[in-house]
Amino acid sequence: MKGEYAALITALCWTFNSLFFSLAGRKVGSQVVNHLRLWIAFIFMGIINLLSFKLFFPYKLPSRSIFFLSLSGLIGFTLGDAALFESLVLIGPRLSMTIMATNPIIGAILSWIILDEKLGYWHILCIAITIGSVIFVISEKHENENFDKSKRLPGIILASIGSICQATGMLLSKIGLSSGASAIQGNMIRVTAGLFFMVLYIIFKGQFVEHFKKMKDIKSALYILFGAILGPVIGVSLALYAISNTKIGIATTITAISPIPLIPLSALIYKEKITIRTIIGTIFTIAGASALFFI
Repeated sequence: MKGEYAALITALCWTFNSLFFSLAGRKVGSQVVNHLRLWIAFIFMGIINLLSFKLFFPYKLPSRSIFFLSLSGLIGFTLGDAALFESLVLIGPRLSMTIMATNPIIGAILSWIILDEKLGYWHILCIAITIGSVIFVISEKHENENFDKSKRLPGIILASIGSICQATGMLLSKIGLSSGASAIQGNMIRVTAGLFFMVLYIIFKGQFVEHFKKMKDIKSALYILFGAILGPVIGVSLALYAISNTKIGIATTITAISPIPLIPLSALIYKEKITIRTIIGTIFTIAGASALFFI
């Protein structure tokens, strides 16, 4: 049950994390947010590791752990999140998050093939109800959406890449953690690898200094700070703890409910209308995810 509870807290962290990053992204751009959040996470995770294990970076871990967790950071933080952030720009959050909601299904299939993690019939039913309900809610079209139709296919492809990368990243993390790394150590390695490759990319584009200059906007800087603490620091650490203590398919299904708590927040902040479809989908999402705690 520890893994399921950790996954639930992760979902709540990612709810507020996405809200903060969305507010910051509107002002400074998604790529700036994606880059600078990793610097903040790197510093915080380093301090946490130093206090917990007396090492800023856990280099004494088995090379197998470091390799798989670093690969997970590259695929999850650098490639996956870059694809997702770009898809949000091209096709908007509604369609992007609908596609990303397939991540637990991909994760369950990969963990079954590679790790031989088998799910019971009731687990599969609850996962199907939960993911289906999330898709049902977030795929509802709103009248004020207006995106270039020519960018629809590239956006869908990028969101699909993001979903596959996220599922693959969790799978690689579980392999890395199985060699003796804790969730905190594992997250530090993932963040470091993700930041390393992100910095190489930003330097290649000649935008490194420019990104930091945008932090003159204090409000945006605070949004990125709070989002980084709730996302790459607390949220991902808990997600790694969750997959260490339960099956990937179950953990990622519970974390996938994060768009649901966003509904009342969006209604409060952005004055978005809550429809009957939203209410029905939310009830089924909560029911499906809750059932996973008792099977």
